[in-house]
Amino acid sequence: TVCLIITVCLIVTVCLITITVCLIITVCLIITVCLITTTVCLIITVCLIITVCLIITTVCLITTVCLIITVCLIVTVCLITITVCLITTTVCLIITVCLIITVCLITIVLSSLYVLSPSL
Repeated sequence: TVCLIITVCLIVTVCLITITVCLIITVCLIITVCLITTTVCLIITVCLIITVCLIITTVCLITTVCLIITVCLIVTVCLITITVCLITTTVCLIITVCLIITVCLITIVLSSLYVLSPSL
């Protein structure tokens, strides 16, 4: 009977040790998997955040460049329009002054001829 008791005790002890070791290994595995998963998730999140930030920065830069180009184009068109308007106005003014001078000269010459003609 003593042998039986010792055998049962040994079996129970071995079983308890095995169960404990299995539990420890299982808990360790679960913790490791959780840590790996968390790390991977963090890395993916950081990568996504960096990517989104880069995309937003790129879009902002492109938008800024587009705005600058648009403003430059508008200013250029405005300057060209103003220049053309100024040139046209100047030419018109010169032509008008020339016409007025010509009409005045013709009038003076005609007047002179008319005044001189009775005496002839």
